[in-house]
Amino acid sequence: MTTLDYYKKFGIEKPPFWIRLFIIFFSISVSYDHGSNGGQKDIGLIMLILICIMPGCFVLNFNFSCCKIVYTKNAVNNFKSFYEK
Repeated sequence: MTTLDYYKKFGIEKPPFWIRLFIIFFSISVSYDHGSNGGQKDIGLIMLILICIMPGCFVLNFNFSCCKIVYTKNAVNNFKSFYEK
């Protein structure tokens, strides 16, 4: 099954041109920056995802209310005073 058949079967549209262009440009720049060592490129991409993108999944939670944020701040302060003793 080709990619085009897959898209037609599941009704998936291709990404917009500017996104594909950005992905191609980003891949070329990462490959150029990391040299010709294939393992180095793979690790560079993995580290890029782990360091830059993944923390945002844990930091941004739009379902929190103000009360939960205050409770979290108080819990952090309590842990700090507990470990200082």
